[in-house]
Amino acid sequence: MKDINIELLELKSSFLNQKDWKYARKAYEMLNEFEDEYRNEHFEFAGYSENLVRIKNSILMVDRENGETQFIHGISSMIDIITRGLNSR
Repeated sequence: MKDINIELLELKSSFLNQKDWKYARKAYEMLNEFEDEYRNEHFEFAGYSENLVRIKNSILMVDRENGETQFIHGISSMIDIITRGLNSR
């Protein structure tokens, strides 16, 4: 989980610096693959699921400025959720 958190921080930074949606897609794919493992180990799954949907929808938005805002909010929330999970261990 720590590796995922580090990679999310890197993807967020790359997205903010380059405004390239490939970083948002990579974050979504990684979090989507990790979803079942997270669900089995943590109680804050509703927040995880909600932000996964937010990230997916941000990628699909026609309004890129709004999509960017939604992606940044979603990935920041995911980083917070995973950080809390790491700190609770």
